[in-house]
Amino acid sequence: PTASLLFIVGLLLAFWYFWRRDQRYGAGALLALGLLVIGLAPAAITGPELATTQAIGLLPALYLFPALTLAAGRRWLGARWPGSERWQPWLIGGGFLLLAAGSSQAYFGDWANRPEVRLQYESTLVAMLEELAATGERGAAISTAQPGPFHGQAVAALLQAEDPGRHFWFDGRHSLVLPAPGAPLLTAGLAPLHPVLIGLFVPGGPSGEIPTRASDLDRPIRRYEASAIQSIPADWQPAEAAYQFGDAVQLLGYWLATDRVAPGEVVPFLTGWQVVEPPAEDWVLFTHLTGLDGIPLAQQDLLGVPSAGWQRGEVFYQLHELVLPEDLPAGRYQLRSGFYYCPADCQQGSIRLPVSLAGATLNDSLIVTELEVAP
Repeated sequence: PTASLLFIVGLLLAFWYFWRRDQRYGAGALLALGLLVIGLAPAAITGPELATTQAIGLLPALYLFPALTLAAGRRWLGARWPGSERWQPWLIGGGFLLLAAGSSQAYFGDWANRPEVRLQYESTLVAMLEELAATGERGAAISTAQPGPFHGQAVAALLQAEDPGRHFWFDGRHSLVLPAPGAPLLTAGLAPLHPVLIGLFVPGGPSGEIPTRASDLDRPIRRYEASAIQSIPADWQPAEAAYQFGDAVQLLGYWLATDRVAPGEVVPFLTGWQVVEPPAEDWVLFTHLTGLDGIPLAQQDLLGVPSAGWQRGEVFYQLHELVLPEDLPAGRYQLRSGFYYCPADCQQGSIRLPVSLAGATLNDSLIVTELEVAP
């Protein structure tokens, strides 16, 4: 509050000096206001989404206005009490110390412990990694809301600089990665396992929870032991052959609750994959419901296991939930899956990965199974 008050008063003084065309301070006030506008302009142009980084040039100008307030206050004290020059430095020093103490408490005490701040600074993920480091476990499967290379994996790289790829990363809300033998599976509160995945892989539920603050937003942290995870779920259908997508991943099989549905239903469709060679691109996995002509009638493009974190031999599962159109005619339909990546943020279109069998290229998608829509 103190710094805000100093800034507002300084801003008003700058406008006052400029409006009055003050011979001594008018030019400086104009310069400060100009720097303020220039620093704010990029954020005003790009909008609020990038305001934090685009307005970084605004910071130097912000400090000019509290200084303007303090300078004006010092002149006012000198004019009102001519002998105040002797104790003004002590007053300024004491005020600075009070401001520093208040700012330190606000930043390191109050602000740092706010639940929303702890969420942004990945306190839950840090608790997960500390738990794994304490137990010496490697190859754990970690579910977070942001498992990509610039969020969850980046935090792990900072805390485990010697071995940033020691764990597997995924978003359990629609995917699952099998941990290494003997290693656990951990899920954050904002990225719990989807009910379908729980029923298929961990029907017995979690073995326990990692302690967190009661006020944390990304809780609870659930722990699933490797012995309780079913590597092959019930009603699993193995792939008919060793279909490979690009040079990186092979289809293991699929799960479909039922192959007979009605229009308007949501169809959960699970596919299993094994990494052969981690790719350099950021891949997306799609599943399309198509007719015999191959035109998509329902689809979902989603991969909750970022390809940037894939490791050789890693096994993962992706759940797609297809919403069937209400007016979908009765008949047999195909469920096609495939991968694509965008070379330049999809501005020039996407590139699908070829599907091959025994070295022979077949297509850019694979008919995994069929679905019957009842009248």
